Amino acid sequence: MQLALAKARYEGLRAAARHATQEASADVLPQHNWRDAPFDLSLCPIDAAALNFWEAWWHGKQYDNGGPVGFPWDVLAVHFRKRPKRFEVALWGGSTLCALAVGLPSRGEDNLTLHFLERYWGTNPISGYIAPIVIDAADNYAAILGKRSLKIKNPVRGAVHIYETLGFKLATSGMVHSYYAKEVKK
Repeated sequence: MQLALAKARYEGLRAAARHATQEASADVLPQHNWRDAPFDLSLCPIDAAALNFWEAWWHGKQYDNGGPVGFPWDVLAVHFRKRPKRFEVALWGGSTLCALAVGLPSRGEDNLTLHFLERYWGTNPISGYIAPIVIDAADNYAAILGKRSLKIKNPVRGAVHIYETLGFKLATSGMVHSYYAKEVKK
């Protein structure tokens, strides 16, 4: 019973963080007209619809360089769902799943860490806006939880410059993990 209440409470907090970002993003995004129809931007939990899109359109695909696309989101979703305080977002541009992200808050007031963030490899209607939108939603959630910083664990090397333009700096770098961090906006 207590676990169910905790899950519901934190989903409400995540929903508030996502909603704040969704509202703010409407003013920032240019008016897109993708495939001859305007789309709605929506930030949602990683639910069955997101995992079905992932399975049909992401899973088992390859990048142009021949490398496999991304993370095992079906496994990650199950793993992170065990943690009521987790951060999660499925970013939709109309009927296209544009990005997925998950993270965990630290104990205490230190940080919220994004562990996995991935954008859709195909034609993406909000290409160029994904990192700022996901970071804003995570930052909102971190602020709600009273965290001081937002971290990204092991960012993809090619994306580090994007994170740096969003205010992140190298916090720690080791043999296995590197973290980039920024202060949470209040």
